[in-house]
Order: sequence, then C-alpha cells, then structure tokens
Amino acid sequence: MIQIENLEFAYGAAGFGLRIPQLSIAAGSTVAITGPSGSGKTTMLSLLSGIFRPASGRILVNGRDLGALGESERRRFRIRTVGFIFQNFELIDYLDVRENMLLPFLINRSLKLNAAVRRSAETLADSVGLSEKLNRPVTQLSRGEQQRVALCRALLPGPRLILADEPTAGLDAANAERVMEQLGEHAARIGATVVCVTHAISLLDRFNRVLEISTFLEPT
Repeated sequence: MIQIENLEFAYGAAGFGLRIPQLSIAAGSTVAITGPSGSGKTTMLSLLSGIFRPASGRILVNGRDLGALGESERRRFRIRTVGFIFQNFELIDYLDVRENMLLPFLINRSLKLNAAVRRSAETLADSVGLSEKLNRPVTQLSRGEQQRVALCRALLPGPRLILADEPTAGLDAANAERVMEQLGEHAARIGATVVCVTHAISLLDRFNRVLEISTFLEPT
C-alpha cells in the first residue's frame, strides 16, 4: 500500500526537515507511529496524504507516485483514497453534525451523496454515541464529541487509507476505546490501511505494527 524511498522534505530553506531512506507499509495493516512531539509525525501524515509534496524521493501510495502528481491530481487522490482525521478536527463551525459528516460528499462531485450514504452516516453516528446530536451545531459539542464527528467524516466515504493524527486525544478511556473500535472495524470490513500517530501507549496493542519514528528517520 505504501512504499517510501529516499524521501526528503523541508519547510523552506532552513526549516524543519524529514529524510526517510526506506519504509514499507502493507495493504490492510494497522500501524501506529510513535515518538516525541516535534519529531515529524504529523508532517509524515501530510506527505502520505499528498497535502505536502516531497522535495525528492518517492512516495508510492496504492500504486500512485504522489511526488509525480500535480496539486489537482493529489487533491483527487485524497478525495478518492484517503480519510484524514486531523488533530484539530477541521470541522465547519456553521454546519451541524450531520452536515460536517457529509461534507466530503457536499463539496466533491466525484463522491455521490444518496440515501445509502445518509443511512451510513446515521449508523456511524450511532456507533460513536452521536445519534441524538446529528442536528446540533458542532460549536455546541464538547471537544471529545467534535473528535468523533471528525472520525465519522473520515470513515464515511470508505477510504482505502486512513491517516489519523492523535484520534483519541482529549477523549476519556471509554470513548477512546470506541473510536479505536470504529477504526479497526472499518479497516477490517474493506481491507483499509490505517496509519495512526498516537501517544496513547495503552492503545498500541490494537495495531498490527508499532513504529517509533526515529527508527526510520535519518538525521537532516
């Protein structure tokens, strides 16, 4: 699913950079990336999603060389392939819970919004305890509830690759377990690959593979 070779990336001429000589992640696997804050974990997710483009080297995701794609092509790749659970959620304040969950279908013509999708959204909301809040503005939710809305939005299109940046941060133990169950069930159901950045040591046994970022980074 993911193959990285001789990857180099930097923020500007003298900014923070990453260098990954080689990394492979098998299709259908669930991988946790651990490491200290500021070590490049979120940057790596942005590269895997095509938000950032490498300065050199290759990132192959589902057979596509992301470094060789233009910006519009990378955007289409994200729409069709990637579900990204952002650390800061990226919810739209003036939309309610249901509309935030359906947002990928509302803004992307390549995703078809129909009755089946709406039913799936309600099922997902129920699975994370949000079924009674579908019509509530997201500004009226707790941080943990907003986190679960972001999870549902990422899973709803059925992505082949799920990138999760601290998906259980700010959640109590019960809701953290609920979120991880949803990630695991979605991955198993359609054979999706999960790459999750986390500091939650108690949840690491849910992943097939745990990688400390320093083990595959080269000093820059």
